Amino acid sequence: MRIFETAARGLRHMHDAEELRCLENVSEGYYQAEQANDQLKKRLLEILPKEGIEIVDKLQENFTEKETLAGEIYYNQGFCDAVKLIVQSLAWEPVRR
Repeated sequence: MRIFETAARGLRHMHDAEELRCLENVSEGYYQAEQANDQLKKRLLEILPKEGIEIVDKLQENFTEKETLAGEIYYNQGFCDAVKLIVQSLAWEPVRR
């Protein structure tokens, strides 16, 4: 059980809700992407009319929602696969040949 407890503690630390609220502190890649998005948004504000900005914002919202739903689906499938693996591992018996 010590291995399980150690892994669970590590996962809790890695996914600490306080840290994840500010993803820029956790991931350099996320920070860079956020900076690039800010620059693109400023550029769009310079060249597009207000209606164009609203359409781009709506497109971004839809994309984010789609990605969030896909993440939930993948997470749930991964969780189910992990539970199956654990159950199969617990039920496994060595076979003599």
